Amino acid sequence: DQFTRLVPLIALRRAAGFERECHGDLHLGNLVDWQGTVLAFDAIEFDASLRCIDIVNDVAFTFMDLLAANLPALAWRFINAWAEATGDYEGLVLLRAFAAGRALVRAKVALLSGGHSAGFARYWALAERLVQPPPAPRMVLTMGLSGSGKSTVAQFLAEALGAVRVRSDVERKRLHGLAPTARPLPGSDLYARDATVRTYARLATLAEVLLAAGLPVVLDAAFLLQDEREALRQLALRLGVPFALVRCVAPDAVMRARIVARTQAGADPSDATPDVLDLQQRVQHPVPGDWAPWTHDVVNDGTLKALEDQVRVLAATWKRP
Repeated sequence: DQFTRLVPLIALRRAAGFERECHGDLHLGNLVDWQGTVLAFDAIEFDASLRCIDIVNDVAFTFMDLLAANLPALAWRFINAWAEATGDYEGLVLLRAFAAGRALVRAKVALLSGGHSAGFARYWALAERLVQPPPAPRMVLTMGLSGSGKSTVAQFLAEALGAVRVRSDVERKRLHGLAPTARPLPGSDLYARDATVRTYARLATLAEVLLAAGLPVVLDAAFLLQDEREALRQLALRLGVPFALVRCVAPDAVMRARIVARTQAGADPSDATPDVLDLQQRVQHPVPGDWAPWTHDVVNDGTLKALEDQVRVLAATWKRP
């Protein structure tokens, strides 16, 4: 029934070029950590119809197998890294259905290869979970100044909640045809007001698509202006999903040290500098007092482990029935 309902979307994606020659059998048994690099092997060569598939179908196998191995945080870290690299967030609408199909494949293989009851039961139970209507999704915004750790918090939240993280720094550059770690040229309009409006509109569009598919969403952006936050709260209200704002705070000296270290490393999408932090501190809007029911502070002034523990406690309160 699910695949029948998704046929029109799958056909649209095929026409748009998202059906390609893939690996076709990308479970954990066909992945190896070799000299510090993950390599895939044993791709399907004997049947083109089994390897020429939607790209989400390919990565859904790895995602599913990580879930089956009781590694949900790694499953969501993997799928979020893939979506951020490809920009194919809309394709994640197909993720649960494809993952359920892949779980059935592994369940069948377990039976055909000697009737391993434990393996069959694990994959069958996972397939049953994946085809059930998902729990009500949630929209979470992470806000904060540069260097406050909001992107790290957003990643921890996505892994703890089983959610899709959408990062404004990456989507802003994608809209301008830039790689995540590309740096803007002098005089670039990358951070002009209209570019920021387009970026936040893209976040809202992706959030609506993902939430409609039952996928929780963590939107990772500065959200320094109240109208930016309110627009997303109104979207959550219209969609009937729970809403939360996670405000990331850290000492000024710590934020500045992080910004300098990040700039020197050159591996992060953020282009923030200490001067940008100064500007943010001048223009940011306070969170209104009547937002207290939705606002949660995360203090990021200690170790990474301490930060992750804070986030997991917060996520656990949302996951309770």
